[in-house]
Amino acid sequence: MVFKFKETHADVANFYTNSKNKNHQQIGNKLYSLRVWRNKTDYDDVLTFNLPISMQADKAIEYAEFILEKLN
Repeated sequence: MVFKFKETHADVANFYTNSKNKNHQQIGNKLYSLRVWRNKTDYDDVLTFNLPISMQADKAIEYAEFILEKLN
């Protein structure tokens, strides 16, 4: 799979989200969330999450572990 677009990270998430495979759709949704959260932490001066930051970090790790598990 080769992506030739500016938004490669978004393209990968969209690739999985638009799959007919339910596991791939879940992967895509979690990749999208991780990307949004990373962008917030990289670029926002004030972080606003629905959870305390430590719980948000735990959720990000949970999502990453889910993705890795489903890809294996």
